Amino acid sequence: GPASSLIISGEDDPEDTLVPRLIELDADLERVFFLTLDTQSWFTLHHVEALEKAIQQCGGVRFVAIDPPTSYLGDCDDHKNAELRRLLTPLSMLAARTRSAVVFNTHINKNVAAVDALMRVMGSVAWVNAVRAAHMFARDQDDPQRRMMIPMKMNLGPEKRGLAYRIVAARGTMARVEWLGEVDTTADEAMNKGPRKQRDVLARDFLIEKFQEKLEWTSEELFREAKEEGHSSNAIYEAKRQLNVPKARKVSLPNGRAVWMWWVPPDWPHLKQDRD
Repeated sequence: GPASSLIISGEDDPEDTLVPRLIELDADLERVFFLTLDTQSWFTLHHVEALEKAIQQCGGVRFVAIDPPTSYLGDCDDHKNAELRRLLTPLSMLAARTRSAVVFNTHINKNVAAVDALMRVMGSVAWVNAVRAAHMFARDQDDPQRRMMIPMKMNLGPEKRGLAYRIVAARGTMARVEWLGEVDTTADEAMNKGPRKQRDVLARDFLIEKFQEKLEWTSEELFREAKEEGHSSNAIYEAKRQLNVPKARKVSLPNGRAVWMWWVPPDWPHLKQDRD
């Protein structure tokens, strides 16, 4: 049911930025709380007792947003894994005691190399390793007006697909979030790959080339070769759908091992067109 929220922001002022945004989003402001200016001036993530007291004073807070946590590190060096974990562990215990979700909103680094999305989070990997769930927000490279909220870690339940959204104009300079539905893109793809359209074309070309070599492939060998050429499993499955590749069938090898076989018939249209 409805519950209260505590927002701790080191970048945006409640009066001229956060509250107007909340009003535009129809928030119940009686359930939204901020630290006083005095508390904000000395508060760090070390002050767990003060944070717990604030949660109790607000009454029934179930959501604590800290944006960004790097503004409240005190003397902690967040590039040192052990040091950061010592800082975050008491916060995890606080969340358990108060039955609240403590949510960090942090930034990614400017690394342009192809690395795991988890490694793009600024500071130590403990920022991601110590939390139970993490999401990446990224711009859709095919549509500058479209954004994506993509899971990159989930230890609390089954993995979910990402969600697309866009920011639409509202009253004055305000804006709203308009959700557009689910996406197949992974956090790694959003951070490292080129435009999705280009990835899809390359994956389709890969499948056509493979089926030109032979009409049947075990799933294992096909995905192994796809990985070697830089194609994600998501891109291959999407290419399979677009090319109308028949449903994989389970077969038994001469050694008795059962495998899934990807196949196309000799008159597969894409294969014929390509050969022509």
